[in-house]
Amino acid sequence: MTGIDRNFVLHALFWLVLGAGFSVWIEMTGNVIYAGVYDSLVLSGFVMLFVYGAVYRLWPELKRARLAVAQFWLAVISVPMMVLGSYLQIQYGSVSLAVAAAAASGVSALLLAWIFVRAVRSSK
Repeated sequence: MTGIDRNFVLHALFWLVLGAGFSVWIEMTGNVIYAGVYDSLVLSGFVMLFVYGAVYRLWPELKRARLAVAQFWLAVISVPMMVLGSYLQIQYGSVSLAVAAAAASGVSALLLAWIFVRAVRSSK
């Protein structure tokens, strides 16, 4: 996926804007109980996806890896799962979706690490 870096940043900016709007809602309503949802929006959505985009931009050879597309989709899909999982945990005490999202996010991070290590080793 040649534009994976831009796609990651585009998704990251979407979550940043959503998080900014959500923080305004939290402040206006005083519903600070939803701070965990905000954390998921900004940390999982913006920060994580932006960092992934930056890594692919700084090391363009990573874009050629076969697992790059799988890593992208796993990372992108884990974010809404994390946000919804945070909400369900706050509202109902249910942790199932949050745990699944954290696992998907972790696998995505491991995939990027694997792609990076393989690319670094093969470039020597």
